[in-house]
Formats: sequence, C-alpha cells, structure tokens
Amino acid sequence: MYSFTSDEVKAAVMNQRALDRAELERLTQRIPLKRSLMHPLLMTAVRSGVALVALLLLHIPAVAQDANFGKLTLDSNKTSGTLQGSTGGSTSLPAIVSNSDRSNNKCLGFGDPTPDHILVLQQAVPRLRLRVNSGGGDTTLVVQGPNGVIRCGDDSSRSKDASITDTDWQAGTYRIWVGSATPSTPRDYTLSVRP
Repeated sequence: MYSFTSDEVKAAVMNQRALDRAELERLTQRIPLKRSLMHPLLMTAVRSGVALVALLLLHIPAVAQDANFGKLTLDSNKTSGTLQGSTGGSTSLPAIVSNSDRSNNKCLGFGDPTPDHILVLQQAVPRLRLRVNSGGGDTTLVVQGPNGVIRCGDDSSRSKDASITDTDWQAGTYRIWVGSATPSTPRDYTLSVRP
C-alpha cells in the first residue's frame, strides 16, 4: 500500500489549486500503464477535488511514450497518410528544438514537450508536404528529423493552419509537434502527410 509523507500531502493540497481539469486530462494521456483504470480514478479526483489520487498516480512509474497521438510509417507501398491529435500545450516549441529551421524559417508555437506524432520514412523521399487542418485555427508545425535537421511551418497560403513543403527528406525517424499560436489553446486537428 502507498504511504505519503506530510510534505507530500501538503504539496498535493497546494498543487490542487493549480491542477485544473485540462491539466489532469493531459496527465492521464501520459500514463500508458492501465490507462483504462487510471483515467476514471483521475476524473473522480477532478470531480471530488481529491488531489491525493492524482498524487498517487503521478508516483507510478510510466513507460516512456514515443508520441502523444500516433505514428505513421511510409515506404514504397504506402506513400501518404493522416494522423489525428489535439493541440493545447503550454511549452514553447522553439525552446524544445530551435528558434529557426534549416531554411531560416522561424519556429513558432506552443505544445507539449513530448512530440505529437512520429513519422518513419523507410526510404528517402524527394519532396514531402505536411499540412494541418484544424478548421482554420492558428496552428504551427515543428519537425525534428535525423541528424537533428529542423523544419518549421506556420500559416499556409489559404488559412492560419500550418503546413510544411520541403525537399530532401532522408530515411529515418521524424518527431512532429503540432502547436498553437497561443499557449494552452485546445484544437482538434488532422495532419496529412503527402509526397
């Protein structure tokens, strides 16, 4: 059984005021171990105001996640795909990767420290386009590829949703963040990846 020190209980009570519903829901996404059981417990904590349940769940070691919302692998048979997710983080994306990309485009936006998606290219791709569709929200894109190569995108020509069109995509793993122009702005989106 778990036991808590008085300092942990005090910290939980103090931190309870800072933990709003959105933050607790975000925490449940970070707990892949027995999420189906833990999520209802955490939501009960939100409804009843019991921070100890949240504290208990925070002390359970979590298995590292590759991405918040999914992975897409492209090869000679599958050359495009879509992923879905939601923005809403408060971490500065430039602080995670860089202030500008390989073409000196500014990296912008706010998101989660963990990438939203993982893109795996089984072979080099001469040209690739990533496009966010959030229904016209002000989104941003940050992509960190093999050898630390950064690509960033902001407004596309038709909307405030972000896009990146670039050449010379080497085979390897790419970490993708879909951000929002303002911190903690939740927006559901679809990310399309096409040659």
